[in-house]
Amino acid sequence: MLWWHLRELRSTKWESRLKAAQKLGQAGDARGIEPLIEALTDPQPQVRYAADEALRRIDQNWMKTNSARNAVPGLIQLLASPEYEIRKTVMDILGLIRDKRALEPFIQALHDSEKEIRKNAADALGAFRDPRIFEPLKAALEDPEAPVRRSAALSLTQLNDKRTIGALVPKLTDESRLVREVVADCLQNLGWRPESDTELAAFAIAVRAWDQVGRMGIKAFEPLIHVLKDNDKEVQAAAAEALGKIGDQRAVEFLLPSLKHWDVEVRRLTAAALGRIPDARSVEPLQALAEKDTDGRVRAAAALALGTIGDQTAIDLLMGRLGDKDPEVRQAAAMSLGRLRNPYATQALVNALNDDYADVREAIALALEALRWKPRNEDEQALLIVSRKDWDGAAVCGAPAVEFLVKALTDRQNNVRMAAAYALGKIRDPLAVDRLISSLKHPEREVKRAAAEALGEIGDPRAVRPLLKLTGDLELATRAVSALRQVLENSPGQIESTDLRAIIALNNVNQVHQESDKKGDWADKWESKQAVNLSPVKNLATQELTRRGLHA
Repeated sequence: MLWWHLRELRSTKWESRLKAAQKLGQAGDARGIEPLIEALTDPQPQVRYAADEALRRIDQNWMKTNSARNAVPGLIQLLASPEYEIRKTVMDILGLIRDKRALEPFIQALHDSEKEIRKNAADALGAFRDPRIFEPLKAALEDPEAPVRRSAALSLTQLNDKRTIGALVPKLTDESRLVREVVADCLQNLGWRPESDTELAAFAIAVRAWDQVGRMGIKAFEPLIHVLKDNDKEVQAAAAEALGKIGDQRAVEFLLPSLKHWDVEVRRLTAAALGRIPDARSVEPLQALAEKDTDGRVRAAAALALGTIGDQTAIDLLMGRLGDKDPEVRQAAAMSLGRLRNPYATQALVNALNDDYADVREAIALALEALRWKPRNEDEQALLIVSRKDWDGAAVCGAPAVEFLVKALTDRQNNVRMAAAYALGKIRDPLAVDRLISSLKHPEREVKRAAAEALGEIGDPRAVRPLLKLTGDLELATRAVSALRQVLENSPGQIESTDLRAIIALNNVNQVHQESDKKGDWADKWESKQAVNLSPVKNLATQELTRRGLHA
């Protein structure tokens, strides 16, 4: 039946061809190899897959058989087919057979209109290890498609030709990261060593050793300029950052186009880089970026860069950015206005000093100090001190600082909340009590601890019930009981009798303690509960009830 299957393999019906290929594989007859190789170029994918499977069933090494070699001339003729799929399939088959008669067709295929065929040709040529392929592969290093250039580099490395290193070194600055990485790896395998600082810098960029590139300084300038056009956003961003550190003004014209890059991080790092290279050409593009970019981080970087460059024409733009919706942008604008030190910006900074974010307020306060602004009254003085995060100074200010410290209790940063509570405890103004009581519900324990401590310092009886609830917190019980004692000592006569009795009724209040036992280089850690001493607060509450003539 072999003759029948071979006949059906040429049927006009693809279903018949498919069945014939499958039957030939099952038969396992080597006479089916050559016709099945031809079937690998069948226009129907199912037939091609069946032919490939059949060949492997007949002989796993079918490509090394005489039948495969006999098929080569016919396959070479098919390389002239106008059909891309046929040419591609033939390239794959000839690449497996590796017959020297295919060498010239492969070289010609390096000029095919389809990049995939050019890539396959470059891949296959390396296996021939024939000196005639050096020049064609060297030319393929300039192919417009990165996958082709990458394959050409890999195949050149297989030649063991002393000219290969000279052909590969210039490609360390290829516009594609994938090509550069392969070239660097190939050169290392060939035992190459950089002969100049420029080559060393190009190699460091190729392997993305950005710390080393940064240390090279101006020696890395030219290679970095090359990779600014890389199609990899991470490479572009890193190159922009490195050029900013080098600080050479020649980089400005190459960096400016990257301000319009689609990637946020590229735009951000490019803006930051231009800020490190003072040049008037950057001012207008950076102003546009600071005002119109859709990402707050980019607007902030542009605003900071404008201040570093020091061009006074940016004043109005930066004053406007004090009202940006993003706090990072407002902070950057304030910092830049401080650097520019133009008195024209003073009132805008004063107006923004009551910003909702502590970091923004701090930047504004520092900018006003740089402008030598003098507060006009106690309230402005207190606001400036609180904005500067001078918490001890705020405590000294006293009552004028309370309003601003109370606002700081709602800041997004826990350390600001805690510091504000500390200062309010020192001032001891009852106006802060309600907000401090609210802080006892904060999810962060350290914030609650600071609020409890401040309430104890103030000694206001309104804090008694919230502090009683806090005694149930195993980590804050001691702090809560201590604050209750301070309230009892400060204003016992103002505490309601029901609250005094609730204090007397406290029982089994425990505090968790973290303990450890160090043994050599490691330590056992565990928690233990210890009873809180309630006697002082209970005695004080009992004494007050007795003074009122009431029973506990």
